Amino acid sequence: MRFAPLLALTLAGCPEGIEEPLSEGETLADAITQDALMDHLGALQDIADANDGNRMFLSGGYDSSVDYIVTALEDAGYTVRIEPFEISAFTVNGARVTDITAGSVDIPATVFQFSGSGDVSADITPVDVVIPPGGSNNTTDSGCETSDFDGFPVGNIALIQRGTCTFTTKAANAQAAGASAVLIFNEGQQGRRDAVEGQLDAGVINIPVMGLSYGSGRDLIDAGAASARVQVDAEVQVDEDVNLFASTEGDPQRAILVGAHLDGVQAGAGINDNGSGSAFLLELALQMAQGDIAPANQVQFAWWGAEEEGLLGSAAYFFDDFGERNDANLDGVDAYLNFDMLASGNGVRMIYDGDASDFNDGVDNDGSALIEDLFEAHFAERGLQTGSEALLIPSDSYWPAILGMPTGGLFSGAFGVKTNAEEDAVGGDDGVAYDPCYHLRCDTLDNTNPQLFTELAKAGADVIEQLAQREEPFPAGGRRRAVPAQQFAKPRGCHDHAAWDR
Repeated sequence: MRFAPLLALTLAGCPEGIEEPLSEGETLADAITQDALMDHLGALQDIADANDGNRMFLSGGYDSSVDYIVTALEDAGYTVRIEPFEISAFTVNGARVTDITAGSVDIPATVFQFSGSGDVSADITPVDVVIPPGGSNNTTDSGCETSDFDGFPVGNIALIQRGTCTFTTKAANAQAAGASAVLIFNEGQQGRRDAVEGQLDAGVINIPVMGLSYGSGRDLIDAGAASARVQVDAEVQVDEDVNLFASTEGDPQRAILVGAHLDGVQAGAGINDNGSGSAFLLELALQMAQGDIAPANQVQFAWWGAEEEGLLGSAAYFFDDFGERNDANLDGVDAYLNFDMLASGNGVRMIYDGDASDFNDGVDNDGSALIEDLFEAHFAERGLQTGSEALLIPSDSYWPAILGMPTGGLFSGAFGVKTNAEEDAVGGDDGVAYDPCYHLRCDTLDNTNPQLFTELAKAGADVIEQLAQREEPFPAGGRRRAVPAQQFAKPRGCHDHAAWDR
């Protein structure tokens, strides 16, 4: 255990020397300033700089990020709970894909989380691929049916196209058909052409599974009778990570849970993803303490660990050991609000689609719709245009949404491409990704949009304050999506409803 868990979860009171309470007519949103938000991001950047350039799970950068949040909260009078959870850490020691037909030329490739290991040289057999792809995402069902592998040569490498079903389904079907390795290439539509990343269900696949770009997959198909060498040396180790929690005064049976993941990816400092959400929640907590705000309903703050490894920290909180709703943690919680990537350099203002009017994902309910309405009203009052994001975005909102809890949040975009209409409404550059540095080394302080960050943070503060002071009964949750207990592991490629699982 790397941190000693604390027991209390209360606001102890305001320390000496704090600012005066909010003046009459001043809102919590008014207290959120760009300077304070960016100061927190600067501190997280310094932490990454001192720790091999990242703040990934089970690292010195993550430990120091935890220390920063805890120290700031305790200085403001909070008692913090540090809650450990078990994590299966997938480590790649070495990996390579070589096109033997082209004279042992290396092909850029990624290793799927929880891939098996192996060193395989064999012919490549495409499986029900579609070149060129359909006009919209997930129209290709390559490898999704066992019948796709009828007549598959045992021992060959399966070349499968992304789309429709989960990566685990594709790889498991290939493994059952006798494939010695699996190469999954991107589907090919705009925004789905780079080497695909993803995660498999742990303990299911024992053959190498790697991701290729659309172009690499197409080239192997065009080559005809291609062959390749696929090498993966990987291992799974069980370790312990932590979540952080603190809460205000107020009725714990009418609680509003607000969360953001604190970890980043190995590639970079993770200042937008998700230093931004973490910094916002920290500043909100500090302002609630400094402003002497006494909410009617308790606000519970959560900083999740290991989101980038598959939403593992939040899963450990929302579910018990049997894969059922964790009533011990969630009874009394009226709603969950998620804040992930609020400062995308070319971003937009996106609200989670609580009423499923834009994304028919089957998880809408009256409570989620209420949260969406509050966010829409905030931006409308200020003449700020907004877009929409699915409740089932692969971030920590995923679990409460499938449990039927009222869920909402804000997002400024990842690798989706900004449209001309969005450029007109928000500024920035059309035809360019919302966050050109998503999961890359350049996700630094220089990658952020401070004005957009501040707009979204103020909106979050406003809605949270309204919910914390709400007297009317909160609308109950609604439809629930079933989730198998073993499906907690979700991919590192978050913020793409398809990348993490299909």
